[in-house]
Amino acid sequence: MNRKIFAPFAWLLVFVIVVGIACSFGGAKETPEEPTAVPDRPTREPIVETDATATSAPSASGAAKTLREVQGAVIQILGVGVYVDPERGPVEGRWGGTGFFIDPSGIAVTNNHVVTGASALTVYVGGDQSRSYDARVLGVSECNDLAVIQVEGGPFPYLNWFGDTIEVGQDLYIAGFPLVEPEYNLVKGIVSKLRKEVGTRWAAPEEELVSDAGANPGNSGGPIITPDGQVLGVFYAVNRSTSQVFGIPRDVARPVVDRLRTGVNVDSIGVNGEAWATSDGGFTGVFVKSVQPGSPADRAGVKAGDIIATLGDLGIAEDGTMASYCKIVRSHGPNDTVNLEVLRPKSGGGMDVLAGQLNGRQLEVTSSSGGGGGGGGGSQTGGNYSETFDDMSNWTYFILNGNPDGVSFANFDNRFRVDVETQNTWSYYIYEGGEYSDVRIDVEVENRASNTNFVGIICRYSDSGWYEANILNTGEYFIYYYSGKAGSGQLLTMYKGMTRLIKTGRSINNYTLICAGEELVLGINGVEAVRLALRTGDFPFLSSGQTGLSVSTSRIIPVVIDFLKYVLTVQ
Repeated sequence: MNRKIFAPFAWLLVFVIVVGIACSFGGAKETPEEPTAVPDRPTREPIVETDATATSAPSASGAAKTLREVQGAVIQILGVGVYVDPERGPVEGRWGGTGFFIDPSGIAVTNNHVVTGASALTVYVGGDQSRSYDARVLGVSECNDLAVIQVEGGPFPYLNWFGDTIEVGQDLYIAGFPLVEPEYNLVKGIVSKLRKEVGTRWAAPEEELVSDAGANPGNSGGPIITPDGQVLGVFYAVNRSTSQVFGIPRDVARPVVDRLRTGVNVDSIGVNGEAWATSDGGFTGVFVKSVQPGSPADRAGVKAGDIIATLGDLGIAEDGTMASYCKIVRSHGPNDTVNLEVLRPKSGGGMDVLAGQLNGRQLEVTSSSGGGGGGGGGSQTGGNYSETFDDMSNWTYFILNGNPDGVSFANFDNRFRVDVETQNTWSYYIYEGGEYSDVRIDVEVENRASNTNFVGIICRYSDSGWYEANILNTGEYFIYYYSGKAGSGQLLTMYKGMTRLIKTGRSINNYTLICAGEELVLGINGVEAVRLALRTGDFPFLSSGQTGLSVSTSRIIPVVIDFLKYVLTVQ
């Protein structure tokens, strides 16, 4: 262990941040388990600007009878609007997907996740970028991830549904505009299998067609067709880890589409949602990315960014998919009154709990939790202590693991920056202004690099050990117990979880750690993430000690962290 005393710094770090994209990472302390592969949602693919020469589409209307004629009936759909991303918050932008005509009048099929929430839709036919068409949504089915739109203009070429039995081993093609590029694309595969009662994070079709064809994001909503151009199903998902793609087969899609084209929504309350669950299953719900205007959800007062916690008085998304949510939706008619409970983050931190009904009373706040806070000034032995990082003579640091030569730090401009350039290095910073039994620590943290980092808050630090909340910018968090004197003990895991409350990438997060009596509470961006009993048979109880911070790396380096605020409230 390497331990040093801070001195005031008048210099500023000079560093280079290497930005990369990592698919996995090693653990500085405990590596999160690799999640089970599930279909990737090829959703909201940003539009790629290109100067590619447009391909002319066939102009004659009528049903396609050959593979060559299919192109004229396949459309590229571009949406524009605002939706809420569970990691990035409100996003204003453009996205794209694929669809196909089933009627010469401009009736077209696509995915719900391509169109719901869009303020405006623009359509290009067959890859012809020289002319665009307006479109409007007629009906959606969020549980089947299907939508029907009306494209203005026509007549258009169209596709017929396959009229025979779909069989395993049957040849197929997937048509569309992958990566939202303007060039029409066609890939070949076979029907690998048909399976029932499936669930993904954003839909739960009653049956699924699985294929080995190599589709990509941007193909969402495109037709899966036979060699003579008849529709076997509608593409909606891809799993890159298994090289599989997934579609809603004709026997599920066709009767739903027939109802959607009449203007009736099916298996839907009117949201573009995504199932969300913590890794321990302690909290589950459906995160609402956007809401369809005029839908039951909209009339009830559901907003983008809400988390639907219960539907029909039942918990949902327990397995991290939409299966249980869709089972409840399918058990009720479109005009039934259904109880609804929603969690809504507050702009200043904290969370409102709202209760109401679909097709009934509107959502109203029933309870509310406050955000993280803490003021400045005050005494170090009572009240508040706010660190401005202009004089850090009361701080010490040590390296618990790794290479101390890879750690640099400086206090400047009312912030404290830590730069760690070596792998699996754990650096600790202890405030020696006092020892406390019951304390609250509020920390504002800015991530200066787009990679994996571990930021820790420490309470009750002494030669007997300490408690540490360690938060990853990937969305995971841990509660650790260190047994014994620093450098001669063990770092043991008391709890681990996952949340989308953590802002990823180059972002600012606010973390709160409360050590009070026999309980520890971790708050993330104003919302309580976990409340943990400290007096257990597994770990000795620590009654008091100093407070502090930590910054650690895994295999992805460098890690650059700015601490903008450190407010200590003695309780």
